[in-house]
Amino acid sequence: MKFMCLCGKILTDNTDALPYKARMVADEDWDQFMVSCTKPPGCDIRLLTTIYQCSHCGCLRIVKPAGNVVFFKPEDEHVSRTLLRSVKSEAG
Repeated sequence: MKFMCLCGKILTDNTDALPYKARMVADEDWDQFMVSCTKPPGCDIRLLTTIYQCSHCGCLRIVKPAGNVVFFKPEDEHVSRTLLRSVKSEAG
């Protein structure tokens, strides 16, 4: 999948372990999500929101499970462009 950021940069989601992609579970859904992860067929991905961060401008693209897309632009141009990196990457 390819999509364009508000700044015009093209982002792709065609592999695993992307440093600019994260998934979020709403706090209201957390208990239900955790229970789903302990039972077959596994974690209920319908409860996941997907987030991408543009490495060029830092804008966040938030995709709700129903497919609704919202963009958030950083207030400060100096905001980190790696907010969604693994905590393991930050520790190393």
